[in-house]
Amino acid sequence: MTSHDAQLPEHPLQRFFRSLRARPTFEWERYQLRDVLVIDHPQCQAVFSRQGAQLLHFQPHGQKPWLWCAAQWPQVGAIRGGVPVCW
Repeated sequence: MTSHDAQLPEHPLQRFFRSLRARPTFEWERYQLRDVLVIDHPQCQAVFSRQGAQLLHFQPHGQKPWLWCAAQWPQVGAIRGGVPVCW
């Protein structure tokens, strides 16, 4: 997290997920030089990429992943894989 991020207001979804669990479950992380959104919900975990707005990983709690991406991504260019998300 950068000092700029610390000044940003809380995202509305953060309040929703916090109401379900005591620890934060909606957070941006850096993975292989890219920003990914990790949603850790009591029923599942999902990972979205900021670049390309793709769902890269989905795993229901207690089950094997339903969707996953390659373990290594190219350092430049698009991530090939995942499911595009249209808001």
